[in-house]
Amino acid sequence: MQQSSSGRLSQFTQARTKRPVRRIRQKLCPEASPRMYASGRGQATVVLRGFLAATQFQTAEAILMANITRLHINGTQYTVDADPQTSLLWVLRDQLDLTGSKYGCGEGQCGACTVLVDGNPRRSCITPVGVVATKQITTIEGLEKNGRLHPLQEAFMTEGAMQCAYCTSGMIMTASALLKTNPHPTPQQVSQYMQGNICRCGTHPRIVAAVLRAAKEA
Repeated sequence: MQQSSSGRLSQFTQARTKRPVRRIRQKLCPEASPRMYASGRGQATVVLRGFLAATQFQTAEAILMANITRLHINGTQYTVDADPQTSLLWVLRDQLDLTGSKYGCGEGQCGACTVLVDGNPRRSCITPVGVVATKQITTIEGLEKNGRLHPLQEAFMTEGAMQCAYCTSGMIMTASALLKTNPHPTPQQVSQYMQGNICRCGTHPRIVAAVLRAAKEA
């Protein structure tokens, strides 16, 4: 039976809220402010490393290509040296020190690594860098302009839509793609669009509220 939009909203906003909400971000990393997390500069307590084959998205073109030497990120051309099959996430983090995008599941299922590729949300952990070599890439670091946070970043802080903040950058990037295509979404539309992003701390109601606030104030 197909689930109703209200049912999807309930499932999203009530997920993982059975346990008491804990303010663990300050305990784990007290020196990091909400602004740091919202702009992608919060330091993760546990650094996860891994190597991703990304075979699911390999293409003949990527396999045959020479090393990728340039990427267009946040309006700037960067020089890199990466095998085309290397995941975009590790090029961002290891070569360019753009660490706002996080490694979560390594399978494209949790959304912590989400970036925009030509304006569309993509899971950078399973995206070979060769596939996006000629495309425009936007990371969480690219949303802040001239020292001013993006309305979504401001809204996430105002609504307290972060605790450990590990998922925050991916949530904001996905939400920014939503607001570009649908500037005034309903709560149900926000819930449905954000289904692929997981918050293990259970702040889903505040995430929905933050997206709606940003849409109203933009």
